Amino acid sequence: MSDPIEQTITPADVMQMSTAQIDRRYRALNDDAGAAELRVAFLGNHTLDPLQRATTVMIDALGVPVRSMVGAFDQHFQELLDEQSQTRQFEPNAIVLSLSLRYLAPKLVYGNGVVDPQTIGEEIDRVVDIVSQWAALALANSSAALYVCNFTRPPAIRFGPADTALASGEQFIYATLNHRLSAITATEPRLNVIDAHHAAASAGIAGGWNPRMYHLAKIEWDSGATLHMAKLIGRACRAQVRPARKCLVLDMDNTLWGGVLGEEGPQGIKIGNGDPTGEAFSAFQSAALDMKARGVVLAACSKNNLADVEEAFRVRDDMPLKLDDFAYRAINWEPKNKNIVAIAQALNIGTDSLVFIDDNPVECELIRQTLPEVLTLQLPSDPSILADFLYDLPDFDKLRLTAEDARKTEQYAENFKREELQKSVGDLDTFLESLDTRVEIAQAATSDVARVTQLFTKTNQFNVTTIRYSTTDVESFIAAEDTALYTIRAADKFGDLGLIGVCLLRLKNGAAAIDSFVMSCRALGRGIETAATNLVKAQAFTERGVTKMTARYLPTKKNKPAVDFFERQGFTVANRTEAGEVDYVLSASDSNKLPTPGITVLFEGQDHE
Repeated sequence: MSDPIEQTITPADVMQMSTAQIDRRYRALNDDAGAAELRVAFLGNHTLDPLQRATTVMIDALGVPVRSMVGAFDQHFQELLDEQSQTRQFEPNAIVLSLSLRYLAPKLVYGNGVVDPQTIGEEIDRVVDIVSQWAALALANSSAALYVCNFTRPPAIRFGPADTALASGEQFIYATLNHRLSAITATEPRLNVIDAHHAAASAGIAGGWNPRMYHLAKIEWDSGATLHMAKLIGRACRAQVRPARKCLVLDMDNTLWGGVLGEEGPQGIKIGNGDPTGEAFSAFQSAALDMKARGVVLAACSKNNLADVEEAFRVRDDMPLKLDDFAYRAINWEPKNKNIVAIAQALNIGTDSLVFIDDNPVECELIRQTLPEVLTLQLPSDPSILADFLYDLPDFDKLRLTAEDARKTEQYAENFKREELQKSVGDLDTFLESLDTRVEIAQAATSDVARVTQLFTKTNQFNVTTIRYSTTDVESFIAAEDTALYTIRAADKFGDLGLIGVCLLRLKNGAAAIDSFVMSCRALGRGIETAATNLVKAQAFTERGVTKMTARYLPTKKNKPAVDFFERQGFTVANRTEAGEVDYVLSASDSNKLPTPGITVLFEGQDHE
């Protein structure tokens, strides 16, 4: 494979590269003078250079400009304690910790005849304590996202078939260790586990371990396992800096099932048990449901008769997917590019938030040419790999799943019911009052960090500045005395919208500046943003004694819904540039509570008048 830096490569290309090709590509990336969006440091107690190079190449293939470094051998604590260390000077925004258990806890790997459960338990406790102490130090001395690799089982089983029956066997040791590592990360949004054991298993545990290279150079994995590890770390790093796409648009014939529904009828299409092709398509539908559980909204775009499709889902109850799993269904004979635009408009998201999958190369080419911002993927011809094809997409990756993610499709369905009610009522004020909306404002808590970070990084339309803040930033806002970070939740008679907005105030010298005001497009046009601003103004002027509040609007291609927001909230224009940037001001004496019919407002769980 030719691999000059100018050549664009994919993650799949990287997985086929030799070690020499990885090294050449890595050196070319390091020679490139372009700015890096991501700086990754690798720390550990074994030779990490092969993993660093492969991961750097993988992250670049995933579309993120990157630079990386490896800290001194077995100096993972010192690299964070010393302000002059290479790691601290590098100022990474991602740190990968990989520890060899062979070096850290040889009793657990080599055994030396130790089978006593108490001794094994104490050694497990010691390892977990070391990782916990390192994580605490890294969180205190760095603002980076932290990725801790879990532990891979050796290919040789010391106790043979009896291992799984032992309370101190290898199966117990590694399962316990890795479970406890995951538990450490549960309450800390910046700390994530990389499943090294899964990576080694993907390459083949026996084939991934090269004892000769470990004893010669302390290299923990061979090239195959290293590539699988690089892929997992690369996807995590990409998810750190790139928002996940929001919607998966699926064709139906030869995509959700085998065959053409209009020709073969519901009983003729291949889906379900008893047929290898049908089972493969069932696995693909199940994978689509897993995407839905991640918070990906499902939509259908199929050239079919709607009545035929409805009959197929009714008759073939062995399909994992149900028609209601699709938040929007464009099932007609219109051109698919027109239908995809309609899907985006109905969901109130940009077309650049869509992934479109179809088996037909002509339909795929139509979307690529007319809607290049949509990620368009032609389905592989082999049905047996369809589920893995979907799971392997990095474009839906997130580092954390929130309660709002799990309910995403239901929330869109509830929104469609609201729209139907609005059409039937006609009068906007009557409609808003009929919703019986409850808005709860609260100061952000640590448990909100993941969702608040999502809103900062993903929201484009109602975002007055489109400043992107990281998990570290959000944590600092919550802890700082000179910032006030408010979360906005809403619910109505149709359902719970969840945490749909954030407002960040910066406080200084008796003044408050609205640094950011972000709200999900699902909640716009209902007065929720006004109810939240009323409370934020009251908190600043009345509770905090602020005399003046300022705000800014920075225009982007997508945030026109927020263009006159502050003027509608009573702010006065202080300055307006030719580029469309606007500065606003509001004094305490000029601040008034604006009407929000049909909305009950609570602050920290209490009614707010």
